[in-house]
Amino acid sequence: MATVIVTVFLTALTAYLAQNYFATLSARAAHMRDHVEEFSKIESLAVEYWSNRSADDVNKDKVLSARLLGAVTASSFFSSEATRLLGNLEEEYIELDVAVYDAATGGDFQAADRDPDPARVTEVIKCCTEMRNLLRRASCRLYWAR
Repeated sequence: MATVIVTVFLTALTAYLAQNYFATLSARAAHMRDHVEEFSKIESLAVEYWSNRSADDVNKDKVLSARLLGAVTASSFFSSEATRLLGNLEEEYIELDVAVYDAATGGDFQAADRDPDPARVTEVIKCCTEMRNLLRRASCRLYWAR
């Protein structure tokens, strides 16, 4: 009888620990999926912003630049989680995060006489794609899938 009780207890404990472990991994993966979506939003806003002239619709341009700057700034809050979630990919993440920020808000950002900048659009798309790829690789690593 004691053997059965010990076996049931150990089985329940193992199940509890495994459930907690995989729930934690799932939460981390969800956090990274959310961050991937943030970079998709940044890309969309930046492409729209840098594809138009600022003089065409001044009010729309101000709103769009504020939304873009807000999205880029908000995405930086992930940096506090980067070490824990990205491991050895953290340095590459930081470099890409700076590159996304520079590409999205550099040049004549928020200038009254800004012209469309196709090269900046290309750079934003490239940087955001690289960032999403890095985050997806890191997400796979959570489950030891290389």
